[in-house]
Amino acid sequence: MNQSDLILKTYREITTTLQKPYYVLEALPSHNGRNSMLYSSPGLKDVFGLTQFDLSSDPQQFFDSIHPDYINGYLESNQRLLKGVEKEKRIYLVKNKETGNFIPVEEMASSRLNRDRNCYEIYCSLRSLTKDINDSLMLSPEEVSKAFSSYISIDEKGRDQIYEITQHFVETLSANFKMSACRFYGFNSTKNELTIFGDVQNKKSKQLLESTTRVRTRNVVPKFSNKSLLFHHLLKKEYVILESKEDVVNILRDHTDSTIIKKLASTAIKMYNIKSFGILPVCCPYGKIVGLVTFGAPHQYTDEEKKGIFDFTTITANIFTCMLGELCNQK
Repeated sequence: MNQSDLILKTYREITTTLQKPYYVLEALPSHNGRNSMLYSSPGLKDVFGLTQFDLSSDPQQFFDSIHPDYINGYLESNQRLLKGVEKEKRIYLVKNKETGNFIPVEEMASSRLNRDRNCYEIYCSLRSLTKDINDSLMLSPEEVSKAFSSYISIDEKGRDQIYEITQHFVETLSANFKMSACRFYGFNSTKNELTIFGDVQNKKSKQLLESTTRVRTRNVVPKFSNKSLLFHHLLKKEYVILESKEDVVNILRDHTDSTIIKKLASTAIKMYNIKSFGILPVCCPYGKIVGLVTFGAPHQYTDEEKKGIFDFTTITANIFTCMLGELCNQK
């Protein structure tokens, strides 16, 4: 499976789990934001009143459905995504072709260069308010934003979904990029606190480390310190893959207050055969840090492979950053 297929497959799986409609645009700068529809989910019909065939055969129908007060903002957002903005959150109104009513939509959008197709792609997952509104009501961006302000509610089902998709995320990332261990943390920005949501490790290495230290690795979570190299990169929102043994040892020591584990940091590197260690902050479109992906790998990656890891993380995690941030910062 090539990189593009992997991202699309995982994107579909996560949006399906979250019951979110999605679509993917072929994004060419010369089209000024009005691009061909490469893929879409069946659930998009509930919002737009357009079938997958409608969207692929005549994508102009999609753009025509966006309320005139919002279409320019939508197209400008697409252009920003092509010029280097990694992700955006956008809210707009769409007119359902079947009912004729306008529906408020909140959308998470991110872009990547698909080298296999030699074009940019914009990935969009969305949710909508189930109640239609009349053309004369709630048309300003401020009023539509207000309609969504209390829409995020993380109940037990939502919590379970986050655990399910983050575990699927780390399993997929680890398997396809041949990692020894991979974790997905949620991040409470008020407390500078990490919480494990997804975790996968080489079983033999994990058993050996736990039997040696008498400590469950699941309980080993990095705690904030001004001297922590891991938190240094996280809080600066720096995507890095460390290849210096000294840096990796320091990172592993930052994971715990346990004296025995700190002393065994170098041994742990040998147990897991770690040649590189990744730190990938996960941010919402407005820049707030809501999570962190870390991994250890038994090899060093090429620049192309590093970009692949970054693309996979940016595109797929962007779907649920709002949910993750809300859950991690709940009182």
